[in-house]
Amino acid sequence: MESRAEIIERSFALVAPRGDELVERMYAITFSRHPDLLALFAGVDMGELRGKFLDTLHFVCKAMGDFESFAPVLQLLGEQHRHYGIAAMHYPVLGAALLGAMAEVGGADWQPEYTAAWAEAYDLVQEAMQREPVPLW
Repeated sequence: MESRAEIIERSFALVAPRGDELVERMYAITFSRHPDLLALFAGVDMGELRGKFLDTLHFVCKAMGDFESFAPVLQLLGEQHRHYGIAAMHYPVLGAALLGAMAEVGGADWQPEYTAAWAEAYDLVQEAMQREPVPLW
């Protein structure tokens, strides 16, 4: 039986070649459903942000094999996001948009098991990002 990490890797390989389109579509879905979130992104270089988000997706793929080792990095990322005004209520909105964009970009090759694996992974990521980082000293 294939592990969640293997499913994540396989499904990401399907959409990664169209990564820019994937992330652009995710933000388009987010802003069409929640135009109030546009204010959080005022003055943000969306091209740079799309690149960073795609890098984060690559990171998540690698992290799924040993998530607890990578969780502190996500905690720090969450701390940065809190400074930008991202709150707990925003994570489900972005997660739903991400899953929708992945299914759209993956097209007929996208499988329900991919959505389920990414939903589980996103839950782990959002939980880690919302944890307060542990001081190193």
